Amino acid sequence: MSSDNEKSIRNAYQVAEAQDIAGWIDCFTENGTFTDQSVGITCRGPDVGEPVVNYAAAFPDMHRELYDVYAQGDIVVVELSLNGTHRGRQLGVLNNLEAAVSR
Repeated sequence: MSSDNEKSIRNAYQVAEAQDIAGWIDCFTENGTFTDQSVGITCRGPDVGEPVVNYAAAFPDMHRELYDVYAQGDIVVVELSLNGTHRGRQLGVLNNLEAAVSR
């Protein structure tokens, strides 16, 4: 993949972390899609902003660490990690694991 493509993808994720929804949408072409594999949803057009809105509401200071960025033609795949410990703390489950586990 060209370094320009990788820079564009990394920039898009920085925009998402800043919760700049309009900026995130502008990172996509008119026919661009965003697939969130964690929930199995593909968004297109202005709807590509929905995952950023939803994750920002649930995890306002979430950090996405990009591990690998792959491209094949006009398809780009990003392998990333969401800090699960941090998410657990935000949800309150790390402070009270007993309450988070159903017996």
